[in-house]
Amino acid sequence: MVRNRIRRRLRAIVRDALPGMAPGAYLFGAGPEAATLPYEELRTTVNQALRAVTSR
Repeated sequence: MVRNRIRRRLRAIVRDALPGMAPGAYLFGAGPEAATLPYEELRTTVNQALRAVTSR
């Protein structure tokens, strides 16, 4: 149950971020603690990680 919740949340966040993502392959992962984060905090964390990766 927790795993599926995390997957759904990450999928939604990445779908919103797709227009700003550079072409390439991305692999997203998160531990069980990600399920306890508020959605906005998880989205902020994912977006910060994406910026760090795409700025290289």
